[in-house]
Amino acid sequence: MNAILEGASYDSVASVIFPRNIYQRRTAPLRGAECNREVTPVSFFLCLISVMLLSTGIGVTAAMLWGLAVKIPYAPITRAYLTIVSDVLNFGAGLLSIPCFWITYTLHGSNTSKAFLPLVIALFGLCIVILLVSEGINYAYKFEPESQTLNRTLLQSMPLYTRNMQVFKTWNMIHKHLSCCGSTSYKEWVGLLKTIPKSCCLQNSCDDGKMYTQGCAHKIALDMMRSRSLSLGLTGILTLVHIAGLCITFVIYIASS
Repeated sequence: MNAILEGASYDSVASVIFPRNIYQRRTAPLRGAECNREVTPVSFFLCLISVMLLSTGIGVTAAMLWGLAVKIPYAPITRAYLTIVSDVLNFGAGLLSIPCFWITYTLHGSNTSKAFLPLVIALFGLCIVILLVSEGINYAYKFEPESQTLNRTLLQSMPLYTRNMQVFKTWNMIHKHLSCCGSTSYKEWVGLLKTIPKSCCLQNSCDDGKMYTQGCAHKIALDMMRSRSLSLGLTGILTLVHIAGLCITFVIYIASS
């Protein structure tokens, strides 16, 4: 009868006849690696750092891809190439966080293998340097809605509208995407070209007066500010995580040597 019960499933005849036995649970024996494991503060913090490295690394990588998608289309007329370099550096630091996570997680689960400690310390240091340089660039290049520097850069690109195909396509894209015209007003195009681009018109024709009249500088600056704020916030968190990881792994390395 015991053999019948052991082979019976929850919807079998035996489980109906002997319902009390379906509540019996047999737990599988723990593997050797999971028995009598001592959780030390070091292993706890290593596990915590590894989880934070994975989550913030993925978050920074995704946010930088979004930031590049925002900034690259504006680059021909804003000339904000250093901010693009900053996002590329952050993207690289986010990718480097993945091997840092894996090595840190491996160290957390091992009490004997510390051979990768110098490597993870070097990776932490490299990531911290990259993130600090990137944050310095982001802090130096501010895009505020009333920034005269951005407005001046946009005005300098407008004479190239009829001579440079990249500038031509960028301005047309911005007019349509942001529903605006010119840097601060559509009148800037009138003074420059004696007319306004068709991309400023609602129906590709401004004969009926239906056109965008608001300038683009304010909207471009808001887009850039959103990207910059997200970048500074996430990279700041990732920098703190890397500093904490560097301190913990360095202490372990000193103690084990």
